[in-house]
Amino acid sequence: MFRNGQDIRDISRRQHDLLQLLLSMEDKSVTLQALHLEPVLAPLYRPVSEKTARRDLERLTHLKLLLQDGKRYVLNPFALDS
Repeated sequence: MFRNGQDIRDISRRQHDLLQLLLSMEDKSVTLQALHLEPVLAPLYRPVSEKTARRDLERLTHLKLLLQDGKRYVLNPFALDS
């Protein structure tokens, strides 16, 4: 769970793990294609379809944990608790 003000938002374990990986990456952004191709991210998304990966990105964007910039999804540094 992530806190955004007083609001508590539930995300899946896979979505949480994706955010954790993005925090550790220098670029802090990802594309839908990279979820299945990048060696660091692929283990999370290998067992699921592209549709599921797309849904994860859309959910995290809807919750404002990721920001969309064209085809890239960028970690929103202001949304995560310090």
